Parts: sequence; C-alpha cells; structure tokens
Amino acid sequence: MTAAGERLYQANCAVCHGSGGDGDGPGGAGLSPPPANLRWTVRRPVATDGYLMWAISDGGAAIGTGMPAFAGALSEQDRWRIVHYLRTL
Repeated sequence: MTAAGERLYQANCAVCHGSGGDGDGPGGAGLSPPPANLRWTVRRPVATDGYLMWAISDGGAAIGTGMPAFAGALSEQDRWRIVHYLRTL
C-alpha cells in the first residue's frame, strides 16, 4: 500500500509539497501561504489520520490555503493510500 501511496503522492501532491514533503515543490513557489511541510506536519499531534484525510479530501479552502480538494479527483481508497504514505515521510 505504501508504494501505491507514494506513486499517488508524487503524481498529485509533490508538485506543490515537494518530492520529499518539505513544502518546496515548484508549483508552490509564490503561494501564500506556502504549501505545508508535510514531513513536519505529519508529526504534529493534530495531524491524525482523519485530519490528513479531511485535508486531502476537502482541500484548503476552510483554512485559507490554495490546496485543491481531491475528493472528486481521487477515490477514497487512493486518498487513504496517500495518508499511509505520508506516515513514512
């Protein structure tokens, strides 16, 4: 499951969050606020699996970021795969 999550992450998230999750992807340059450093974020107590799933699914509108919602673009199973991959960063 982790390999599939990594492929999905690289295809959908890395452009902004960076290939290693450091928030340094080329698509995130100039965004305000900048993309989250996921390597750091996933270690925060608030970053439960449910929170990560919500953030991936609904995007950042609720918290004032430009992150798109992926609920319509990725299946629930694929979004969970990304959550599991994020735990390996």
